[in-house]
Amino acid sequence: ATLTANFSMGLFKLDAKVEVSYLNSSLSVLRHSRYLLEMTGGDRDARNDVLNALNLYPADITGSAKVMFTNFGPAEAAKSLEIIKLLRQAGISAEIYPEASKMKKQMGRADTLGIPFVAIIGETELANGTVTLKDMTSGEQSELSPENLIAKLK
Repeated sequence: ATLTANFSMGLFKLDAKVEVSYLNSSLSVLRHSRYLLEMTGGDRDARNDVLNALNLYPADITGSAKVMFTNFGPAEAAKSLEIIKLLRQAGISAEIYPEASKMKKQMGRADTLGIPFVAIIGETELANGTVTLKDMTSGEQSELSPENLIAKLK
C-alpha cells in the first residue's frame, strides 16, 4: 500500500510518499522511522509525532502488546526489562517505551497503538519492588507485585 501525506508541525513540514509492505511492515516502519529521524534533525519526539499523526504504524504490528511499560530513565527501564522477560516467559506480550519521555507522550502512544494496559515503574515502585498497572479502558490503577501482575494479565 502507498500512503501520500502532507504533515506540518510548527516549522517542520514533510511531504511523504511511504510504501508499506505487509510482509515487511516492521522493516518498512524502521526504515521510514530512520528517514523521519534524519528529516527532523534527530528529534525522536518529532519523529514519533509524525508517525502517530500519519498513522504509519501498520495494522499487523499495532496493538500487538498487551502491556506497555513506561520509561523514565535507566534504572526504571532496567527493572521494566526484568519484568518484561518474566511476562514474555508467561506468554504475555509486553514492550517498553523506547526512550525516557514524559508520561503524557507515553500514554498517548499506548492509546494510539491500542495497548490495553500500561505498566508504570517510577521511583516509588522501584523502591517498593512493585508495578502500577493502568487499565487504559477504565482508567483504574493498581499497585502490584510482579507475580500479581502476571496473574492479572493472564
